[in-house]
Amino acid sequence: MDSMKYYDKEGHRLTHTQWAALYTEDYKRVGWDEIPNPDGPPVRVSTVWLGIDHQYGDGPILIFETMVFNRPEGGKDEWHDEECYRYSTLEQAEAGHRNIVHEITEQMKLRKELSDGEGLGQEPAGGAGREAAAHPKGWKEDLH
Repeated sequence: MDSMKYYDKEGHRLTHTQWAALYTEDYKRVGWDEIPNPDGPPVRVSTVWLGIDHQYGDGPILIFETMVFNRPEGGKDEWHDEECYRYSTLEQAEAGHRNIVHEITEQMKLRKELSDGEGLGQEPAGGAGREAAAHPKGWKEDLH
C-alpha cells in the first residue's frame, strides 16, 4: 500500500496514477531564474510543484519547493547548493520564489560593488548582509 499523499497544485488529493500523469515539466515548473554572479557561475533559483506531501509531522501539506544553486557564501570561491524552502500553496511558492530572486539579485549587486571597490569579504557600512533584503512580514514562517 502506498503511504505517500499526493496533491495537485490546488491542494486536492490525487491517486499515484493521477499525480504521475500531471508530473510533467510544464505542470511542475513554478519558477526558474538565473541571476548573474560577478564571481562565478550564475545563481539558479528553481521553484517546482512536488505534488507529494513533504510534511513529516504535524502541520500543513508541503507540496512546493524552491531550491537555490550556486549561491555564493562567504569568500569568492565558497559556494553551496543546500538552500531549500517548502510551501503549502501555489501562491506561497510564487511569492517565495520572487522574494528569494529579489534577495539574491540584491546580494549579487552588492558583491559586484564590493569587488569593484571595497573588496569581497568586507561588510559594507550599515551591515547590508543577506538578511537585509526586504521580505513581507512572516515570509520565513510561510516557507516551512
